[in-house]
Amino acid sequence: MHYVECGLCGTIRVEAIELARVFHSSIAHVEKGNEKFRYLCSDILGQIIVSAPDDFDDIEGYEKFEKWKEENERPVYDFLDTCDGTGNVCGSYDDIVLFNDLTCDCFNKDKIKNEIVIYNYNTAQL
Repeated sequence: MHYVECGLCGTIRVEAIELARVFHSSIAHVEKGNEKFRYLCSDILGQIIVSAPDDFDDIEGYEKFEKWKEENERPVYDFLDTCDGTGNVCGSYDDIVLFNDLTCDCFNKDKIKNEIVIYNYNTAQL
């Protein structure tokens, strides 16, 4: 995975599609007995993707889907294909910034508009 890390605070900026690949792979390959980690990956992945309209059963639904794909600013995440092979998921963001230190001014953290809070199911909020 390609990412950029701040040398001062450890904040990481990564392309959203790359992070989605990591979480998707983690969900698929996590060992049994580690359901908390699988759930955490699924939760984060669910927050950084968006699905197309659900009704693909008829011509009108397919046309809506094609229009959605064309209007969407981000590419469809083909690796997240649903079981019917429609490939109806794409990212909500271009880049994701993972940070814990708000005092560092790297990556223009003060200009971030959307915040995703990740909850550590073992202890507290991250």
